[in-house]
Amino acid sequence: MDLVRLRLVFAKQGPAALLSHLELLTAWERALRRARVPLAFTKGFNPHPQMVFALPLAVGVASRREYLDVELERPVDLSELKVRISRQLPEGLELLDAAWVGEGEPSLMASVKAASYHVEVELTSPSAGKLEAELGEAMRQLEAAGKTDSLPGQVYQITGQVQERILRLQMTVQAGSQGNVKPEQVVQALVQRLGVGFRPESLRVERQQVIIRP
Repeated sequence: MDLVRLRLVFAKQGPAALLSHLELLTAWERALRRARVPLAFTKGFNPHPQMVFALPLAVGVASRREYLDVELERPVDLSELKVRISRQLPEGLELLDAAWVGEGEPSLMASVKAASYHVEVELTSPSAGKLEAELGEAMRQLEAAGKTDSLPGQVYQITGQVQERILRLQMTVQAGSQGNVKPEQVVQALVQRLGVGFRPESLRVERQQVIIRP
């Protein structure tokens, strides 16, 4: 039997942001089963659907654009399939797009090259309002630093500002098997360069998108 690979693009917002990676996998499996998608299963004593996410997402982190590859037993009408799946998704999960993956194309996880994030965190330094000039230089240093002991990959781009002790950052960082940078690691490296502290419980992270090779 020749399987076909379907790539789903989805958003994870609101209550769905609190799902763990395993809970997210279960939510998608249940939705696809209820939508009567002809899933292909692994072999063995405990068969399960062949599903692969591009990049795991931590509990509490929302995302605007994620990828999920699913193996199907046969091709189906995509327009109808998208409607059926959308009706079965729980609150907070939204199907944005679905497309077939060509035969011979690399695996989804191997295609991941970067991820972009929006981050907000409260600083503890009383002089945080005077950091604007130093922030620019610290961000340039992070972009130029490359892979370090504290950052297991490249910070490709970072911009930000401080307003009333709230540090807001927009960053694109290396992701995938060659190097995977977490936004929390970037915040830690940045505040160390600035010589200020931050409240870990105030950290808010939203993934804007996972960037994959075309």
